[in-house]
Amino acid sequence: MSDFILQVHLAGPSDENDFEMVIALAQRNLSVADLINYLWPPCEGPYSEPDFDEGKNPDSGEIYRLCGRAISDSRSQKCSISFKTGMGAIGHTDTIDAHIHNGILNLIVNYQYTPFQYAVARSYYETCKKIIDSLQTQLMIHYLDRYNHILSNLAGDESHSGLFATANRLVEDDLLEYGGGQEGYQITEAGYRAMEVQAADTEMMIERYDIFADVDIDEETSETAFGLARGLDIRVQVYEAEGIDPIRAVFSRMLYDSGVGRETDLKLIGALCDEEFFSKSIEPVVNRDEVAATILDDVINEGLTLIEEDMEAHEADERHRRLLRYLDR
Repeated sequence: MSDFILQVHLAGPSDENDFEMVIALAQRNLSVADLINYLWPPCEGPYSEPDFDEGKNPDSGEIYRLCGRAISDSRSQKCSISFKTGMGAIGHTDTIDAHIHNGILNLIVNYQYTPFQYAVARSYYETCKKIIDSLQTQLMIHYLDRYNHILSNLAGDESHSGLFATANRLVEDDLLEYGGGQEGYQITEAGYRAMEVQAADTEMMIERYDIFADVDIDEETSETAFGLARGLDIRVQVYEAEGIDPIRAVFSRMLYDSGVGRETDLKLIGALCDEEFFSKSIEPVVNRDEVAATILDDVINEGLTLIEEDMEAHEADERHRRLLRYLDR
């Protein structure tokens, strides 16, 4: 057996953590992919964790699990993974032997969430451009009255081509009309209806699925509890199981919760043409909690049943109040 010390540094959008462990392997001519599969086997369910020197870093076990989640997300195309050592970049198929110095392999695991690529890989959209076009349309409809005002003020300004390209798509969909000259863009009746429908759809989605923002599953009894302020947010996993476009759902919820900052005209113009803004807004599509696929249907059924029971109880209370008001006349 050939022992070496593995030092792992996890670098991503918000995590920068390290753990160290001693690896005993019969051979060192393993590729990076082989080493990763050895440490985090590509299988469903739990697997045995290595022993760590907790004296050096008491958080090593937690960091190991965070790294495992990034590896798992990369396998399901939710994020991209790249590796480096003290000698520079090392590919998935490169062997690790030449990168072990003085008995130490210093491996940097760099990950980046990729919601656009995930959506295309899952066939929610054909291309990344179509995702951005759809989100631009959704954003403009959400603030349609504001954008209509902005378009009037910027008429003829060719420096905002992205803004006018989105507006013209809404013209093609009969949500805006362009009269030319001083008339400029005007919201159509269909445009006002689109604003109302989009707002109503978001509210319906919140009422039906927000119960899954806090799901706690007892590991021993497998009992499910909702709303205890300590559970998993599995809304995106539920959207997908229910056949709902997770990109549109997550973006709708972001607009409902916070919108585009202070929503000044400049922010609205900037957001519409900012790919990074859209990528960050829909990151929860890939950076998300999940429950095991084997219990997902049961969890969804329990949650939706609670929602229906709450609605029935609310309707019964409302009927009772109406009856009391009638009797008090």
